[in-house]
Amino acid sequence: MAHPSMMLARALLASVVESTRAGHRWVGCRYESCAMTKAISKLYLLAITLVAVIQLLMEADLVVLACLYVVSACAVLVFERKVIRAPDVIYFLFVIYYGLFSLVVKTVLAQPVDENLTSPLNTSLALFLGFASITIGYLLARGQTRFKLTYQFEQNLNHKKTLEWCSLVFFPIGIVFETLHVLLRPVAEVSSAATEGGIGMFGTFAFVTTFAVVCEASLVFDKNGRSSRGIGRLALMLLVILALGIAGNVKQSFLMNFAAVIVVVVVNANRINLWREAIGGGLLAFLLIFYVSPAIHITRGQAKTMPVMDRIELAEDVLAKADYNPFTLQEQLSLTLADIGVSKNPAYNYFFPQTGNYDRFAMIQPINVVVTGWESLGAMDAYDAFQDLGNLLPSFLVGEKTVVASVDRIAWYYGYRKEPIIGRPVMGIVTSSIAVGGIVGALLLTGPFIWLMFWLLDKLCGPLKHNVTGLFLTSVMLLTVEGDLASLFATFSRQMPIILAFLWGVNVLIKFLPSSVGDVSPGPNSGPGRGQASGPGSAPGPHSGLGPRSGPGHGAELGQQGLRRSRLL
Repeated sequence: MAHPSMMLARALLASVVESTRAGHRWVGCRYESCAMTKAISKLYLLAITLVAVIQLLMEADLVVLACLYVVSACAVLVFERKVIRAPDVIYFLFVIYYGLFSLVVKTVLAQPVDENLTSPLNTSLALFLGFASITIGYLLARGQTRFKLTYQFEQNLNHKKTLEWCSLVFFPIGIVFETLHVLLRPVAEVSSAATEGGIGMFGTFAFVTTFAVVCEASLVFDKNGRSSRGIGRLALMLLVILALGIAGNVKQSFLMNFAAVIVVVVVNANRINLWREAIGGGLLAFLLIFYVSPAIHITRGQAKTMPVMDRIELAEDVLAKADYNPFTLQEQLSLTLADIGVSKNPAYNYFFPQTGNYDRFAMIQPINVVVTGWESLGAMDAYDAFQDLGNLLPSFLVGEKTVVASVDRIAWYYGYRKEPIIGRPVMGIVTSSIAVGGIVGALLLTGPFIWLMFWLLDKLCGPLKHNVTGLFLTSVMLLTVEGDLASLFATFSRQMPIILAFLWGVNVLIKFLPSSVGDVSPGPNSGPGRGQASGPGSAPGPHSGLGPRSGPGHGAELGQQGLRRSRLL
């Protein structure tokens, strides 16, 4: 009788042969008609199947491999969607964090997927149940009718002159907020929960910068293709954000805005050039991982006491002393992180002996730590895990706040970090659910919360293609994939109302702008016969101010198509 791994390998190879028959049809196809069809799904399955076969040859644990493979394969649920919505984008990120990244990177590093897992069977079970609850929540929540309020926001905003004005006005406003945050925020020691006095409220408004970036990106990548001149402006905006991130010794703002541009490009593009986008994205990811991240982390201890502009010079000195060698920088980074973390311990580092700062994309790592600790330490008390939710309230109501987050307390309890280190490791909603409810908590706590999150996002955003409001709300919610129960609750109870109030204010302001900028009344390009208001469930019409005019008689046809589309959605 054949070995089970050989039988599984034969089955996977059979699926590879089937996938190759359709995979080639996608490359170079138009994004609207082919990319979200079975062709791209089969091409994707071909790729992850080949990776799984390689893992079988490395004698990987079949349970762990099957778990990661099934999670990765769930991306097909997104690929086959003809109309992309906010839950689709967020769910695809969940696929990356909970399966795809671990499967691919482990294979590239020539490590079996079960290597460094202290409890592979229970970890796989917890990850599978947690991701199953995420998937159920995603499937139940998608396809909602959009709120009329945000639909009206979109109708008023989605005009070329309006977007140009918003980009020009709100980008400097957002940069001012972020600069004030860098200058005035409380200074915390990495190895201590103590902080010096400061004002942290300005960081709440970092989304204003993202709003301007999404407006500019929507102008650059519109229905007419990409604008070379616009790409230059967009690159300059990202460069300013990057410089501010280095000066503030944080990279989150740049990562969020960079991810926002990627979302706009992927959703809005009429044609996807596989090789160009892959090479460009890979190059930027390389720069972020091997240059930007080391420059920030290596200088973090020294930079916090230096003037803002000197921090940029310090980061440049670090790169120069390493002769801009990415491998030297990674070695220095691993030494720096070893002082405050546990990257040298294979029980806490899924990719050991590699110590690169990319383990945040592998949720199997914290799940393994908590599942292993749960066997000996049991569950955390819910109060201990989430006692810092009072930080959501203003300081005048709760008095002195603490920089300790729930993920820090979970990490301390299970030994993932040494107390009182406040590195805020990425835990994710499944890990935090396991910490307070065990493996059953991964299913019962994660699912309802995820369903509510996806339901609300779908109602707020609607179809994303050429939908600036939806693209903006989706972009500011991208990091929820890293959030634990407490941080997700904070996002939707405190941050989301502020963002919606901001959009409402922008909507009111647009109505008072000169007609050349803010006139949103039906014009020669926006009547009912031109796909204007086909309903809250529909995407913005093809002539909402971002595209060319159509020939005679074409508007009525587009209007009927928009009406049919709104009924389907």
